[in-house]
Amino acid sequence: MLPKFAFNLLFFSFYLFYPFASQAATNNWQIESVTNNQIIIKKKEKKFNFFINLKINQPILIKLALIQFDNQFNKQPSIVFKTDHHSYYLKKKQNTHPFIYETSLNTDQSNIFAKEIITKKNAYITFPNQTIELSLQGTTSIFNTALKIISEEKNSYTNNTTFFILYNFKNLIFTYPYQWIFIFIIVFITIFTIRKKFTLRNSFLKFTSFYRKKRAMKLAINEIKRHRKILTLKREQLCYKDDYGSIIEDRWFKEIQRFIKTRIRPRLTKKNLVDLLPSIKKQLVKHIHIIVEQTNLEKKQNVNNVNYLKPLEYEAFCANLLQQIGWDAKVTNASGDQGADVIAYKNNKTLILQCKLYTKPVGNKAVQEVLSAKEFYHADYAAVVSNASYTVSARQLASSVQVALLHHELLQQFAKKL
Repeated sequence: MLPKFAFNLLFFSFYLFYPFASQAATNNWQIESVTNNQIIIKKKEKKFNFFINLKINQPILIKLALIQFDNQFNKQPSIVFKTDHHSYYLKKKQNTHPFIYETSLNTDQSNIFAKEIITKKNAYITFPNQTIELSLQGTTSIFNTALKIISEEKNSYTNNTTFFILYNFKNLIFTYPYQWIFIFIIVFITIFTIRKKFTLRNSFLKFTSFYRKKRAMKLAINEIKRHRKILTLKREQLCYKDDYGSIIEDRWFKEIQRFIKTRIRPRLTKKNLVDLLPSIKKQLVKHIHIIVEQTNLEKKQNVNNVNYLKPLEYEAFCANLLQQIGWDAKVTNASGDQGADVIAYKNNKTLILQCKLYTKPVGNKAVQEVLSAKEFYHADYAAVVSNASYTVSARQLASSVQVALLHHELLQQFAKKL
C-alpha cells in the first residue's frame, strides 16, 4: 500500500496535469469516417474544412475544402499549409465545387508532417491576401484514437503509421515541458518516500524486535533467579545415577519445561511478549542450567553446609532457621519426643518438624512420625524437613494427611506463609 503522503503527491500531480491532457481532446478535431482501413480526420473552421486522410501502406493525404469563397479562388492554383519549419503546397483539384485543394505526402514528408502536427500548437494556411491560423490542439488525442481503430483491423502498424505512437508521448513533453518536469519531480519524491518509508519501517521493526526480545529475556531471567534455590533443589532431587553410574536427568528436564510453562510463560503473556517464547526458549534452558550451577557452587561454599552436620545439629539448625524469622522454636529431647524433633510457636500457632539428615530419599515413615507428633501436641501444622528428596509414596501420603515435605532451604519461606 502506498504511503498517504506519496498517494497525495500522485493525486496532486494528476490533478495539475489533467486539464492539459484533457484539452487535447477538444478544439473540433474529429474522426469523420472509417472505411477500408482508411480514416479521415477532420478539422472544421468557419471558411473551410481541413482533412487528413490516413490509410495503411499509403502516404498521408492533406485536403482542404472551402466553405466560403469568392471569384479570386478561380485563379488560385494552390494554397500553402505551413508549420514553423515546413511548408506544404496544396494544389487545386480540377472541376470541383466547392473548391478543394489537396496534396499527397511521401514517406519522409509524412513522418515530418506527423511529427509537426502533433508537436506544434498552431499551423498556418495562406489564402489570397490572407493567412489563417489553424489550431493543432487536440491532434495527439485524435491521432491516437485513429491508430487504435486501425490497429483493431490490422495487428501491426506500417512504417507510415508507427511514428504516431513514437511521437504521441513526445508531443506531451514538448507541448507542456514545465508540467512534465514537475511530474517527474513528484514521481521521484514519491518513489524516494516509499523507499525511505519501507527502509525506516524495516529498521524500526528490526529495532522493535530486538528490544522486545531483550525485554523478554530480562523478564525470564529475573524469574529464574527469583526461584534459583528451588530450581537448584529440584535438580538435586530429580537427578540420580542409575546402576551403571550414568546420571539420569529426564525428570529434571521435564521440570525445566514445566517451570517455563507455569512461571515464565504467564510473565511474558502479561507483558504481551509471549509470542517470543519459542525463539528464546533454548536460551532460557541454557540460562537455567547456568544459574542452577552457580547457585549450587555458592551453596557448597556456604558455612552452613549441612553435609558436615550431625543429626542433632541438623535439628538445631532447622530450629535456628525458624528463630531467625520470629518463631519460638526449640529442639525436643532425644527420647520421648513422639516423633517431633522441633516444636515452634508463633501467634498462637504451633508447628511440628520432623528433621531428617539423609543421603537417600525420605520415605513414608517420617510422614507417619510427624503426623503422630502433630496429633500428640495438638499442633496446627506439621512438616518433614530434609536435605534430601522424598519418595513418591511419601509425597502421596503427605498430600492426603496435609503434611508438608520441605527442603531446609524452603523452611523459612513455608513458615512465613503460616
